[in-house]
Amino acid sequence: GGGGGATTMKETRYFPVGWRDQFGNPMPAVFSNANQLGFFAFGSGALSMTQVVLNDNNSEAFQIVTDVPAGLSSLDVSVDTVQADGSAGQFKLNISAVCAAHGENLTSLAYNTASNVTGTYGAVNTMNRVTATGVNVTGCAEGELLRVQVARDASDAVTSDVSVTGVRLSMIRSLN
Repeated sequence: GGGGGATTMKETRYFPVGWRDQFGNPMPAVFSNANQLGFFAFGSGALSMTQVVLNDNNSEAFQIVTDVPAGLSSLDVSVDTVQADGSAGQFKLNISAVCAAHGENLTSLAYNTASNVTGTYGAVNTMNRVTATGVNVTGCAEGELLRVQVARDASDAVTSDVSVTGVRLSMIRSLN
């Protein structure tokens, strides 16, 4: 007999943030929340060659955009950060997702409920990783655009910036 049970596969996609092409132009993998249509907006957060800086005094955010694979059932999001100064404490990030089908108005999308994660600052210039598991992907269907937003929670206790160097999306897909 043929056994049953659902078969799943984990697909991982990594997005370096703040990166530029060979001509020094910003690449459109990362978007500021100030511009929902998908272009960089440099006014809300500092952008360097290697990172996006989420300031400590407000709820800044950026988005990663990719396609929704067939059978998406779960999403884990890992965020790589680097501490630039000697501040100690814990920072908080809110990670949420929304999907858009062709023909939808991108400026009126409502993100699903955010997953909240807390990271602890380590030594200066040390990379840290925080992971939100089971990020809500309700309403997402194959072929749509998946927008994952990473936002700084201004209520955290760290008084320094959070420098994000990359985002890893781990998508669990049902194969049956």
